[in-house]
Amino acid sequence: MDRMDKRGRQIPTTLKGDLERPFSEEEILRVVQGLEGDKAPGPDGFGMQFYQRFLSIIGADILEMINDFYAGGYQLGR
Repeated sequence: MDRMDKRGRQIPTTLKGDLERPFSEEEILRVVQGLEGDKAPGPDGFGMQFYQRFLSIIGADILEMINDFYAGGYQLGR
């Protein structure tokens, strides 16, 4: 942010709140359902189709994990 501020470019205050707030369940659902399900699996071994099919079961856990990671309170294992 400091680098942007030195050039005189700043994110408007009205948008800063949107960038700092936790993700909503609706946002996560929309993104997961909008991705192609038949792509290669990620590092966890699960393809997007798994998440799309079982989002109603694991959605709350996924939302919590994403928001914890975004807030800096969750570290991914190597």
